[in-house]
Amino acid sequence: MSTFLLTGATGGFAPFAARRLLERDDRLVLMARDAGALRSVADQLGAGVATFAGSASDPAACAAAVSLAVEQFGGIDGLVALAGAAPAPAPVAMAEPGAYTSMFEANVLTAAMASQAVVRQLSGPAWFVYMSSLLAKEPMPTMSPYAAAKAALNAWARGFSREVKDRDIRVNVIETSLIDTPKNRAQQPGMDYSQWVPAEQMADVVAFLTSEGAAAMLGGVIPVPGRFALIPAMMGGGGGPPPPAAGNGGAAKPESKRYALLYPFKPGRAEEAEELFRAGADPPPNAGGSTRLLATTVFRFGDTVVRSFEIEGSLDEAIEHMVIGAALSDLGVRLKPLLDEGVDLTTPEGLRHFFRTQLMEVVTDRVAPGR
Repeated sequence: MSTFLLTGATGGFAPFAARRLLERDDRLVLMARDAGALRSVADQLGAGVATFAGSASDPAACAAAVSLAVEQFGGIDGLVALAGAAPAPAPVAMAEPGAYTSMFEANVLTAAMASQAVVRQLSGPAWFVYMSSLLAKEPMPTMSPYAAAKAALNAWARGFSREVKDRDIRVNVIETSLIDTPKNRAQQPGMDYSQWVPAEQMADVVAFLTSEGAAAMLGGVIPVPGRFALIPAMMGGGGGPPPPAAGNGGAAKPESKRYALLYPFKPGRAEEAEELFRAGADPPPNAGGSTRLLATTVFRFGDTVVRSFEIEGSLDEAIEHMVIGAALSDLGVRLKPLLDEGVDLTTPEGLRHFFRTQLMEVVTDRVAPGR
């Protein structure tokens, strides 16, 4: 039986992690800023929990939360740091200083202050677990402040681990993509949730990293991305997928690849823009040459609309097809009043530049049949 401070306790994943730890008779002090929401989470979880309302970026609040753990449960054995935040996407040219400072406070300072409070009260072995993002290593366009904060968290945690590993204190980071929780589904409708990490499986990872089974894991950044990953599409030079290789008896079928295109809109205008996208039909399938542009999916995240699509063949040909299609439909003109000022989709040149700089390749690890 161990006692943990769990920050970010009102987040979508927190109840899953908390419930998994309580199942093995651990004790928890749940910490979050919203006292009402915190009480609701505690009521759902039942026995074995105490609550403390306060910000994990506040050293005094963290110290008081740890003191509560010592008073109510007799000690403290570690931290499960789930506090964090992601901003509305914004390109570097438009990101205000507050986008950077708020991301650092939410994703790094909360971890550091909570860890400081816990480590000062330890009397034996301990476990520290933090949540990072695959964007720390593979940043997406318009997400630089968030990606930089998560990269800082990774570096900070590894340095912290080197300070305390000789005291039998295990510090590890989980690097994930999107966790499949009801709250995340409500915020991001229309996505392929099979690519996300099931919340119950992520809770099992947290439980393992706070157990004796992880005794030899010190300063690790453990990837738990599910089947989903994003890497920047290669747009330089010739760009696009390589031509299909010829096999025995003729040319092979072109490889299918999936891409995501992020449209940044003015605050509060993305919902209106999403309706414009949904009102239009998918582009015709023939993109030129041997390339086929397959069906698209549109969903909204904050002030960004994401359009994902799949192609067979050349990305260059698909982009040119999209430029022609957008110009013929006047979609760029209709979107102009809603878009961030730095984006111009009213000319072929503007469309071409936008498509080439905003496209991200979506990489899905496919599982072989029967596996």
